[in-house]
Amino acid sequence: MTNCAVNMGLSNGFVWKVRGKAVSAQWCEELAAILGVCRATGGPDADLRIEQGKFRAGQPFDPSTLLELSSHGVTSPRRSHVRAWSGLVLLRHEELAYVIAGLGEVRDREGRIEQMRLAMLPFYEAVAARGGLPLHAALAEIGGQGVILAGLSGAGKSTCSRRFPAPWRILSDDLAVVVPCEDGTLRAHPLPTWSAVKAQTVERPCVLQHSVPVRAIFFLVHSDAESAVPVGAGRAALSIYDAAMQVFMSVDFAAGIPGGSMYARILFENAAEMAAAVPAFVLQVSLRGCFWECIERALDQVGGAVYKKRENNIHKLSAGKWGQAPL
Repeated sequence: MTNCAVNMGLSNGFVWKVRGKAVSAQWCEELAAILGVCRATGGPDADLRIEQGKFRAGQPFDPSTLLELSSHGVTSPRRSHVRAWSGLVLLRHEELAYVIAGLGEVRDREGRIEQMRLAMLPFYEAVAARGGLPLHAALAEIGGQGVILAGLSGAGKSTCSRRFPAPWRILSDDLAVVVPCEDGTLRAHPLPTWSAVKAQTVERPCVLQHSVPVRAIFFLVHSDAESAVPVGAGRAALSIYDAAMQVFMSVDFAAGIPGGSMYARILFENAAEMAAAVPAFVLQVSLRGCFWECIERALDQVGGAVYKKRENNIHKLSAGKWGQAPL
């Protein structure tokens, strides 16, 4: 295998294109399998170019020497914006229309999967720049309609996902991405549970390009009895924002720094508009109750989500450094 192209297409028409050559092509091939997408036959254009970096985990990173920027036509490495982890470097440069992902040497498969998880950051940015949000949430489907279950780690997303009876179908139990579409709907796509991918305990394969219209969102809380209580748009906006910020903070620690993140305002704007369009509930869940019956009763009482389209934020995110205010 000499090259690999992966197209991550979403229902709003946006396609995130990943390209790799030689050794990095194998990395792209594995990423495609995890996301449940097919290898693409597209041309050389890309949003993310994967390269084998000349560094090891823990080694100081210098973009002018460890990535061959000259091969990209870059004349001034100092104009690079870098986000670095122990085994991965993401580099955005003012002269390039794409992000470069430099892969460091990792010891095992788990380290390679961690590179892939972190390399999703520019994809999340691109989604948010177009009015969407990645969410720390489970995604369930019934009758062709999507239901989002959001909550902090330990709130019960995975446990609830295992308890849903037929005809419910679970698309993801930890992450989802929601995007606004031209027809005024919000559609949700599943994302992988990266911890399960690492541990090779995936219960249901991810199929990124499968999407469902979002009918409602439920915020999970533990309780002694089941109920679904409607919440206002203000509280829903804050909870949706928290679910989105959890995703960004899981890959970019600077996202949660008050006043130091470029993400906060854009994520909250998107969350507020999603909250205005999608019916929201607090879902109280016990260990043995039939919580899905509460969801079904709530769905019977609400209409579909209608999203008001607005100008995107592409220029705000693409012009900024990671974890800092836009330039």
